[in-house]
Amino acid sequence: MAKQTKVEFGWFIPTNGDGRYLGVKPEREPSPQYFVQVAQAAERAGYEFALIPAGGDCWDGWIVGSWVAASTTRLKPLVAVRPGLLTPGLAARIAATLDQMSGGRALINVVTGHYPEDLKATGDPLYGDHDERYARTKEFLDVLTGVWQTSAESGGFHYEGRHYRIEGGVCKPSVVQRPYPPLYFGGSSPAGKRVAAEMADVYLMWTEPVDWIREQIAEMRRYLDEVETEKASSANCATASARKLWCGSRKTKRGKQHGTF
Repeated sequence: MAKQTKVEFGWFIPTNGDGRYLGVKPEREPSPQYFVQVAQAAERAGYEFALIPAGGDCWDGWIVGSWVAASTTRLKPLVAVRPGLLTPGLAARIAATLDQMSGGRALINVVTGHYPEDLKATGDPLYGDHDERYARTKEFLDVLTGVWQTSAESGGFHYEGRHYRIEGGVCKPSVVQRPYPPLYFGGSSPAGKRVAAEMADVYLMWTEPVDWIREQIAEMRRYLDEVETEKASSANCATASARKLWCGSRKTKRGKQHGTF
């Protein structure tokens, strides 16, 4: 995640119904026609993207995202991907297909958590292990972004972690946006914010009191600084190690020339 000051405005596709109030039974049932109506109104109003939610009571986001993209020209569908319910290699192809079909408008919203009942109902084996779900998400995004950026000619993407093992992973079709579609990420826990700082392009927050939002931004900046410091330290260690190896190689070659071991 890079620091930036750009402000984006997005709307919402009500795939579980719509109404004047949240948290109550919807006054209007979801329908393909209504999704198009909302998306086109958001585009005319100047919104840049439309969030398509995820959850057991929502219509499938990838299909709705394709429907919205086909019915608009500029609006970007922000579609949720849920690690644990989809493999990263398959998610890469689905997202790349949407990116191709929308002319490079796909945005990806990484949703790690939800209500335990929903996670159970959809078959997530880590429904009860909050922090491990975020550890899995980190691996998921390592694979997702790795596959997007690795060609078949180079032998594909290889990865081995606690949750995923990939051999020769490639993505067909390739993504339109480079290096890959922007990753949006929401998460209020320390584990979630840490992964967001490491992997996301945009950190998502709820509409909350301004003071709360300021606190969230300040906390995310601390995580970003922490990640950047660790990367710089790692790069310095790698440079030092490479220098030692190079010096060792020179000494070895010199030793062989003089017949000493």
